[in-house]
Amino acid sequence: MRSTGPRPVLALAGLIASGCGGLVATSSASPDASVDATHDRDSTPVGDAFVAPADAPVDAGYEAVDAGVTRGDASDASSGDTGRPTGTCAELHAAEPQLPSGTYDVLWRGQLTTAYCDMTTAGGGFTAFFSGRIGTANTFAHFEDANDHCSDPAMRCLRHLAPGLTVSAQFLATCGDAKVTFQMDLAALAYFAGGVQGRWRPLANVAAASPSARADFATKVWTGDGPNTGFIVSNDDNEPTFTPHTFLSSYDFNAGWNYCNGVSDTSSVARLLVR
Repeated sequence: MRSTGPRPVLALAGLIASGCGGLVATSSASPDASVDATHDRDSTPVGDAFVAPADAPVDAGYEAVDAGVTRGDASDASSGDTGRPTGTCAELHAAEPQLPSGTYDVLWRGQLTTAYCDMTTAGGGFTAFFSGRIGTANTFAHFEDANDHCSDPAMRCLRHLAPGLTVSAQFLATCGDAKVTFQMDLAALAYFAGGVQGRWRPLANVAAASPSARADFATKVWTGDGPNTGFIVSNDDNEPTFTPHTFLSSYDFNAGWNYCNGVSDTSSVARLLVR
């Protein structure tokens, strides 16, 4: 049962039990502070112990087929006869650096669809797999859900990552004008690909990608625990005074994490993107 109280945190003792399946929660409190050394699901080491091979694909599952505002149909896409560049958002950007950020037709996990591409930040070529407004009332889906939910690729969209991404994949998080880049460990990738919960996971190589961004507020990602679903990008240590140290969230278990770049917020657009 979800908590009805708005308090962001409670005392840790006895609140969250880490049952052998990794999904047992005994608390209605906010996510706890621990960054586990192993994946809660199976005790497989994650993080620095995993190094992606040099030739590992970074854009697995994200193949763009149309860079134009007027989009080709599926037959054009499959034949490569659109007369426009083909490839991932990154490849579209490489072929036509002047392309603006916006929506482009892509093959997402083998299906022709429309996705939002950031073509200007940190070298450009990022594909959005989450777009939505900050705030518990604006939460419309979770990565724990079996299906994708995407009514507007730029404003209201959640799509699971393709399986098989490695820790070399580059990620971009944006909230309003604030932007940070980072990399995820395998447990976090498993959450965004298949909803496999892992509680708090560390983020690596975090860097500000805009002047206003608080990169120090984006050092961890919450990846759910039982009914405590949704994600949070924060440096939170589960103390009341630390909860504002949150970069973005899509989380409706309680209202304590409604922050954008450390500022209380319930309306700014947040995005997670991959390259």
